[in-house]
Amino acid sequence: MNISAAILAGGKGSRMGNIRKEFISFEGTTLLGRMFEVLRPVFAEILLVSNEDQKLYNGFGIDKIVPDTFPGKGPLAGIHAALINTTGYVFIFACDLPKLDIAFILQQIRQLHAGQDALVPRHKNGIEPLHAIYSQSCVEPAAKVLSQNNHPAIREMLDLVNTRYWDIPKNDSFANINSIDDLTKWERRMIPKQ
Repeated sequence: MNISAAILAGGKGSRMGNIRKEFISFEGTTLLGRMFEVLRPVFAEILLVSNEDQKLYNGFGIDKIVPDTFPGKGPLAGIHAALINTTGYVFIFACDLPKLDIAFILQQIRQLHAGQDALVPRHKNGIEPLHAIYSQSCVEPAAKVLSQNNHPAIREMLDLVNTRYWDIPKNDSFANINSIDDLTKWERRMIPKQ
């Protein structure tokens, strides 16, 4: 199966004091550096969706950096940008997931079947559209939603395509860092108990 990976790094990090979240130090590297350590053995192509200066990302071994076609329209714009710059399927996820787990991602890929436009994890707390797999058939529906709404929701696009919701227990793969408080909680979890 032709599948790439795409990291969405479009957030301004306003709840982090305007620190770009992908550069947060975590477990001896940055979140972005850790993501490449996890993903590179599995994905031949890794994209980064960002409207920032590409020089910020020198040294990470990113195959391609692409901007949003619909800037300022949130994560759906990032999904659209990733899809128009790849072929086949794309595993798309947010840049602030500290516990990205390749074993879980491979399990998710194995759940994908022909004819599905999107495979989105779902658990008791909701869906995880920023840890999901999308096909090229989502490009036009995403563009339609982005063109018609100032604040487009990913779910609006998912309602237009053949989406499979994969029911699973909630796990750490979906935990994200949205604030300094979130980062502090993760750092505490990493300290060995005496």
